[in-house]
Amino acid sequence: MVIHKIKEPFPHLIIEDFYSEDELKLIWQELNFLTSANKLLPANLNGSSEANHLSIVLDQIYSNRSISDILTVNRKTLSKEILDDFVSLNPLLAHINLVNTDLTKIKYYENYNGYKKHQDSARFTALTYFYKEPKAFEGGDLHFNDFDYTIKLKNNMFVLFVGALWHESLPISLKQDGYITGNGKYTMTQFLNIDENIR
Repeated sequence: MVIHKIKEPFPHLIIEDFYSEDELKLIWQELNFLTSANKLLPANLNGSSEANHLSIVLDQIYSNRSISDILTVNRKTLSKEILDDFVSLNPLLAHINLVNTDLTKIKYYENYNGYKKHQDSARFTALTYFYKEPKAFEGGDLHFNDFDYTIKLKNNMFVLFVGALWHESLPISLKQDGYITGNGKYTMTQFLNIDENIR
């Protein structure tokens, strides 16, 4: 892992090579299954006009999260090392240590798919990006609107930030025809929250 602790224009964490090769194999097995089995549904079915990608909420299909390799390996998001690195950016972020509930959504983007400017209702948002090599598309970067700040997309890159920040996923342009080819951009989105009823 290569950790970048960034304070400007706002505190956020970027980690390159976030998952190990063994973890990536488990993640890709599940991503390939979800894609080939047509489990991914249009994200705008929930009424969101900002989203035109495909998605699935893993927590809604696995009542026992240990059955999902993705929901098992993504526990490292809440590891002490990651949380300490995030809090070191600004002491006002210390309440991330109180996170006790999360929800994981897999999003898939193909030709012209993106996610327009929006805020997340979660306290914190963690995004991890995946795509098959060699990359078969252009675009797909993460843009923070209020700061005119863009994080260039990289494979197996993790980004952690405060969910209330306005952000968007820029559209991608796939270099091939077809629908749900599996050669687009996958985003693992983890919404991190604090449930006062659990404490």
